[in-house]
Amino acid sequence: YLLVALLAAIAVGRILLTYKMTSQGFDEPCHVAAGIELIDKGSYILDPVHPPLSRWAIGLPIYLAGERYPKTGQAATSDNYNVVGNSILYDSGHYLRNLTLARIGVLPFFVFAVAIVFLWARREFGDFTAVIAVALFTTLPITLAFSAVAYSDMAAASTQAAALFAFAMWLERRTTRRSLVLGIAVGLAVSAKFTSLIF
Repeated sequence: YLLVALLAAIAVGRILLTYKMTSQGFDEPCHVAAGIELIDKGSYILDPVHPPLSRWAIGLPIYLAGERYPKTGQAATSDNYNVVGNSILYDSGHYLRNLTLARIGVLPFFVFAVAIVFLWARREFGDFTAVIAVALFTTLPITLAFSAVAYSDMAAASTQAAALFAFAMWLERRTTRRSLVLGIAVGLAVSAKFTSLIF
């Protein structure tokens, strides 16, 4: 457990170090706008293409820092999520803070994915293999990259893996408890990204 926690902490540190060096991603304003719209206005009109779980996670830290849906200017009347998202990120004069907070909203999904990798590998192959699996997972460039931007991908990856793990456990023994865990895991996966239905 200590080694896994250390590997996860090192990876989180590496992710945090990228925030000041990585420019804003193309879809980040979209996810920020949709998250703040959902939390602040209670509506979900700007970009309902993705389910709200990752948007909640991305928008909540910014909202708690005091940012709100634009009430004046072009962004207040715009139906373009990039205009609204950039307004939320830039207009208060706290751009780097807001972008950092949005990206921090993705970190819990990374930690959740690490836990799933560890638990599943440990169950199938033992402690040593589980630690190696976590070491490999937490050093994959694609894992670190998508955990460092305010996108819905890491939310989808972690919850889909959890749903598949719960399904594998349910196939072994169909108990009420495992059925409930499977239902919750699948619900989280679908609320993270609709492509979960395909997987």
